[in-house]
Amino acid sequence: MAVKQQAERQEAPGSPEGGRWRPAGTLLVATGNSHKACEIRDALAGVPLVIRTLADVPGVVLPEETGATLEDNAVLKARAAHEATGLPSLADDTGLEVEALNGRPGVRSARYAGEAASYEDNCRLLLQEMQGLLEERRTAVFRTVLALYRGDGRILLFTGAVQGRILEERRGSAGFGYDPLFLHPESGRTFAEMSVEEKNRVSHRGKALRKLGMYFRESADPAAKAAPTDGLGHLGTRGRSESITGDVAG
Repeated sequence: MAVKQQAERQEAPGSPEGGRWRPAGTLLVATGNSHKACEIRDALAGVPLVIRTLADVPGVVLPEETGATLEDNAVLKARAAHEATGLPSLADDTGLEVEALNGRPGVRSARYAGEAASYEDNCRLLLQEMQGLLEERRTAVFRTVLALYRGDGRILLFTGAVQGRILEERRGSAGFGYDPLFLHPESGRTFAEMSVEEKNRVSHRGKALRKLGMYFRESADPAAKAAPTDGLGHLGTRGRSESITGDVAG
């Protein structure tokens, strides 16, 4: 209850407008990762929202990422943030899937080299496992799933993916995670060689955020495809989980 009182909020978690749903002023982004929060703020800059992060609501503890999929983990975190604060909450999970490694690191991307692994640790292990692989075998996909827990018994999923290649050595000093190793073929640069704005235009998270932004701005509330809970975070009898995966230009 104390955490809820600290959170800046309106009287209701959201409001219908002509068949649409809008958050009531404040959206909690359930992350303590300042790099990720910066990307999300930039991508949603044109949306009339007050964006808060976990740094603004001390005392909120997210659950461990125990899900079998990115979707599971995003839902777990978004639900926990909403239940702790009463605010509409957004959470994400992102995975790097390397074809030559049978999809690893995948859902364990953030913890690839261990539970307390740093970005440097994860990158080092990835390079070790891919040592000696030819360029054509270094293909990879970055995937992001955003989960929006609306607070009215529904949760929406927004997805984004981008194909690229894992380099043999790091390039660039911006970004975070595997960004210095992930080459975006169309630009010829790694994500770590891009500004936040440039990365958001082409990245997996940027694509998912554009779908979220379009939903806030103009999309009618999508219909069904409700999914029962599998015990890993989906709402089941408490609400509905819906996926928005269509491509968005730009």
